[in-house]
Amino acid sequence: MKSLQALGVLLLAATVPAVAQVPLSSVTPAPGSYVNFAEPIGRGGPFRSLSDAGRRTMHITMRSADGKADRLAVDSARDRMLTVLDAERLDPEALRRAMEDERAAAMTAKSRQQAAMIAGFQQLSLADRRAFVTEARAMRDEVKARLAGARRPRTGSLIPPPQ
Repeated sequence: MKSLQALGVLLLAATVPAVAQVPLSSVTPAPGSYVNFAEPIGRGGPFRSLSDAGRRTMHITMRSADGKADRLAVDSARDRMLTVLDAERLDPEALRRAMEDERAAAMTAKSRQQAAMIAGFQQLSLADRRAFVTEARAMRDEVKARLAGARRPRTGSLIPPPQ
């Protein structure tokens, strides 16, 4: 499931116009991540049809796009929103500020993620980019099919479907 989420992030990043061009050498892997370049990267996973070099590039790119600090900022703003909503008296201005902070943190995270992805895609060969596109489209179709199946009404549900 995590690889589906990661590929979903890649799909989103690949479909949005370029916001910055950063060389891959300036994108560093996230702290605590480890890539052993002496061993070939496995043939499985979301990049299985890419070359070894292409898989290595995309793995490094995805690790460098890890936005733990950004996620913490988004979560903090969402917690503030919930605190304001939970108060005895609603403060619309405080809620608006928390929402603006949440949006700014999310946009910062997305911009960093996109910059890392652009840098990674620039390093791929044409064959690897095309293989990536083929896999991304197949994964997108698979996710859509799964979601369509999940939306079917289920018997025995505790919550009735909307009328």
